[in-house]
Amino acid sequence: MNWYAIHVETGKEELVKSKIQKKLNYECSCLFPKRELMEKKNGVTKNVLKPMFPGYLLLRTDMNFETYYQLKDLTGVLRLLNNNKARHNPIHDQESSYFQAISEDEIEVLNNLLDNNGVINFSTLIINNSEITVKSGPLKNLEDKIIKINKRKKRAKVKIQIHESVKVIEVGVLILE
Repeated sequence: MNWYAIHVETGKEELVKSKIQKKLNYECSCLFPKRELMEKKNGVTKNVLKPMFPGYLLLRTDMNFETYYQLKDLTGVLRLLNNNKARHNPIHDQESSYFQAISEDEIEVLNNLLDNNGVINFSTLIINNSEITVKSGPLKNLEDKIIKINKRKKRAKVKIQIHESVKVIEVGVLILE
């Protein structure tokens, strides 16, 4: 089984996720990755969950044309992502032009960040001059992927690669001085 990215209607990810799980049943696992962030509204700070990739689901299944068309027929599913190179390269087989798995390396990075509920929780950081050390949390040993820290909002911008493109996501951090 491989992982695939599915573009769905933004705001309806959870609904589409449940439809996929009912339709494909035991043949798949579907993930809507989220990140835990701190937000301040009207002077009150609280933890909230925000989508990591709004409008996208990750699906683990044995993809074939039958599964592909079952997904395409579901309301809310827009398309399966592929690398556009496959569509324009006659050497690739026909199936790869419709759907392409996310590489194992890319999925491994995501799996290391996410907990069992598909959420990136807070990481604890120490910032000494411009050197960042992650003491605990999902960013442990991934200091090289952190590109910017916003101390005021308690967020870190992290670069990850998915489907052969680099994405920057904001994750929640707790900063120890």
